[in-house]
Amino acid sequence: MAKATTWIFLSGLIWTLVGFFLLSKGLTLVVYSLQADYTPFLAYFSSKVSSKESAVLLLICLALFIGYIKGRFILLKTVKRVVKRILSLTPPIKIKEVYSRSYLILLLSMTFIGVSVKFLPIAQDIRGFIDLIIGAALLNGSLLYYRFALACRKVEQKS
Repeated sequence: MAKATTWIFLSGLIWTLVGFFLLSKGLTLVVYSLQADYTPFLAYFSSKVSSKESAVLLLICLALFIGYIKGRFILLKTVKRVVKRILSLTPPIKIKEVYSRSYLILLLSMTFIGVSVKFLPIAQDIRGFIDLIIGAALLNGSLLYYRFALACRKVEQKS
């Protein structure tokens, strides 16, 4: 049982941890794809720049940019919805009240898809690119949670 500010902060922390995990995994996959045989993204970008290493850097930068845009503009709706739900609850808030059933189903299905992708024949550079996008988006989304948590804390301190 905790206050709304704590639950908002914890939601951001979860997104931060998962985001760092996916970012790290994505970077590893993209960098190690330099040694892989089949790398469609690297092959495409290598034809546009001077070397495979430059293509890796371009791929990473592109994924981080797309993740930033997704986190700032698309995940903002999700963050607002979760924060609004948390703020509507009466303290002390229990964990089973924090997230809606549809949100938990979404999280479980995304986790299932993420784990399933490991067993599909998807090129290493593509998997790494996707992980980088999602990781960067989650990290940017987590910053939104932290901003809401700070705003709520300021309101709590005034009252």
